[in-house]
Amino acid sequence: MGLFENAVYQSSEINLAPDDLVMLFTDGLYEVPGLNDDIYTQELLLSGVQKRVQLPASQLFDEILEEIKNQSEGGFTDDVCLVGMELANAK
Repeated sequence: MGLFENAVYQSSEINLAPDDLVMLFTDGLYEVPGLNDDIYTQELLLSGVQKRVQLPASQLFDEILEEIKNQSEGGFTDDVCLVGMELANAK
């Protein structure tokens, strides 16, 4: 019997529109220890993305990663995966 054989995964559906961005990430992108025992939280991540939502995905991701590194005690402490998908406007 496999380790994840009985795992239950939540699924959901959402309608996407042209120019939408889907951002997938692991918990290594937040929960990052910062200076003075601060933690870079999901709320800070959301705020950082919202401030940059008009940027192209690659620039948004670069700036988010830089922001987290600057607020941490020396970088990421867990593995980080960040994937973005931009929905192109089909013509």
